Amino acid sequence: MLNYTKTERREGNLISWRLVHADKKDELIGEIEFLLISDEIWLNNIGIEEEYRRLKIATSEIKLAVKKFTKLMISKSEKGEHKRNNIIGDRRYIDSEEGLLFINSMIEQGILKKEWIKDAF
Repeated sequence: MLNYTKTERREGNLISWRLVHADKKDELIGEIEFLLISDEIWLNNIGIEEEYRRLKIATSEIKLAVKKFTKLMISKSEKGEHKRNNIIGDRRYIDSEEGLLFINSMIEQGILKKEWIKDAF
């Protein structure tokens, strides 16, 4: 398993986890973002660098997020709808087939719950 470190940063309602290779300190593995809106934590973005995909890093981090936040909301809103709420950095939409497959896999594994998926706007 890949060894990496995680740094949490909070800025306004944005929470981001920056993942960096433990042996190559300046090599970014990925970043996962969450938004706190109306007392709910929403998955805002998952970005894992291409060479580190398929290593279960995102799955592991989502498991940790659910453990930390108890519930992790997922938006089924379409790209573009997020611009209506004027929250800077809001990316609560699934914009790829790969992202949709990942979310469905998380539900099938029991990590995420179907009732946590709803329109964000």
